[in-house]
Amino acid sequence: MSLLSRFQQHTRDKHFFEEGDLLIVACSGGIDSVVLCDLLASSTIPFAVAHMNFQLRGAESKRDEAFVEQLAASYQVPVSIRKVDTEQYASERGISIQVAARELRYTWFRELLQASSANRKFILTAHHRDDSIETSFLHFLRGTGIRGLTGIPEKNADIIRPLLPFSRQEIIDYASEKNLIWVEDSSNISEKYSRNYIRHSLLPAAAKLFPSVKDNLSNNLQRFSEVNEIYQQAIARIIKKMVLADGDGFRVPIARLLNSSPLETIVFECFQRFGFHSSQVHELISFCSARQGSSIESESHKLIRHRNWLLIHPKNKVENIPLIIIDEASTLIETPIGRLRITYQDAQPLHIHKSPAFALFDERKIRFPLILRKWGPGDYFYPFGMEKKKKVARFLIDQKLSAAQKENIFVLEMDKKILWVVGLRIDNRFRVHPSTSKALQIEFLSANK
Repeated sequence: MSLLSRFQQHTRDKHFFEEGDLLIVACSGGIDSVVLCDLLASSTIPFAVAHMNFQLRGAESKRDEAFVEQLAASYQVPVSIRKVDTEQYASERGISIQVAARELRYTWFRELLQASSANRKFILTAHHRDDSIETSFLHFLRGTGIRGLTGIPEKNADIIRPLLPFSRQEIIDYASEKNLIWVEDSSNISEKYSRNYIRHSLLPAAAKLFPSVKDNLSNNLQRFSEVNEIYQQAIARIIKKMVLADGDGFRVPIARLLNSSPLETIVFECFQRFGFHSSQVHELISFCSARQGSSIESESHKLIRHRNWLLIHPKNKVENIPLIIIDEASTLIETPIGRLRITYQDAQPLHIHKSPAFALFDERKIRFPLILRKWGPGDYFYPFGMEKKKKVARFLIDQKLSAAQKENIFVLEMDKKILWVVGLRIDNRFRVHPSTSKALQIEFLSANK
C-alpha cells in the first residue's frame, strides 16, 4: 500500500479531521513538512501553511521563507509568515536558542489558532517515526520517567502529528516518486546538537550491531506507551493519597512519603509536576530530614519543611520592591497581592468591623504616601491592644502561620512605622479613639476574591 493510501487510512481511523476544521501546517520548507502538505493536498483536505523565520541562518533563512511562500502558492492555500529575533529573545531570557525557538514557534501557532473562529482548529507538524525514536533515546540518555520513553505523542491538545507512524525513509521515497522539491537546513547536519548526534552517529553505530534497531525501538515505543498507561493509573492513586491540596499549594506528609515503596520513583512522581527533576530525587529525600523552615526551589515552586509536612507552593511572583500609594483620594488600589479599598468614616459612632481584613485608623494620625511591602526580619510594631512593641517575626510565629504563609505577608507603613500587618493586626499607635471624629478605613481584598 502506498504512503498516500496509508496516510488517508490512518487519518480516517484516528478521526483526526472533520469537515470545517482549520488545519495549519507548520512548514519549515524541509522534506518532512513538504511531504505533509502534498499528502493533504492529494487527499483534498483543506489546509493553511505557517512559517516562522528565526533569522538564524542569514541568507538561508530568507531562502526558506521565500520557498514556503511559493509552496503555498503552488497549492493555492493561505500562508502566514513571521520573522523573529531568536537570538535576542534567548539572550533576554537566559535560555538556549533551541528552547527560544520552540517557545516562539508554539506561542505564535496558538495565536494563529486563537485568531480563527473555527470550532475545531489544529496545528499539524511533520514529526515522523524516526523523530519519535530519537526523542525517546534522547530522554533515556538524559534521564526520564516512563512517559519520556514513549516518544512524541501523536496528538497533544491542538497539535496533531499525522506522519508519526511513518519512517523517514518512507517520506524520502514518497518525495522522490512525486518529484517534490524542498530546501535543506544546513543546521541539520551539525552534530553540536544532541538530536543530530543521535541521528547521524549513535543510531547508525547501533545499526551495525543490530540492523533492525529502528524497528525494535519503534516497537518499544508502543510497549512503553502501554506500560505507561498502567503505570500512570497506579501513580495517580498514590499521588491522590500523598499530595494533598492546601490552599493555593499542596502538602505531603513526610512519614507517609518515606515509608512508601519504591521510594525514589514515588518521590520523583510526586514532585516532578512541580518542576523538580530526576537528578534532585536524592536531594528531596534528604530534605525530609532538614531543619524546620528549610526550603528548596524548582523553577516554578518552592518546597518548605514545616513540622511533619513538606509544603509546596508556587514561587511568589511579587517582586520584593515597595509599592508606594500616593493618591489618598483613591478608593481602590490595585496591588501585587490583591486590592486595598480606602474609605473614610466621618462621624461617631464609628462602625468597627471585627474581620482582620478591615483596618480602621485615626485619620488625624495618617499621612500619605503609604508604602505596601513584604515584611522583613527587623520589622516591629505595636500590636493592637498592646503598649509594647513586638517583632513582626515573633507575631507571625504566635499566629501559627506556616513558612509558606509567612512568605506572603505584607505590611503597610508610613514614615518607617508599620500601620498594619495586612489582614492580621493594626498598630496600636494608630487605632481610633472615642475622640476620633474621622477614621480612615482600609479593606484588604485578597487576589483570589
